Amino acid sequence: MNQYFTTTQGAITRLMKLKRELGGALMSTTIVGRRKDGREVSGLQAVLLNARNGQLACFVQASTMEE
Repeated sequence: MNQYFTTTQGAITRLMKLKRELGGALMSTTIVGRRKDGREVSGLQAVLLNARNGQLACFVQASTMEE
């Protein structure tokens, strides 16, 4: 499991890289983000959207292979 704390631009860059790298393998990877208001968002698209809106505090990437 990897947890990321970075700038908004850094988060967007990392999430876009994950999106390209994972391609069709999203089923084996879980991405969960925590918004600045404390709410949790799940899924790459939702986390990326919140990062672009500047609402993301951090996110976690976990592979089912690691668990």
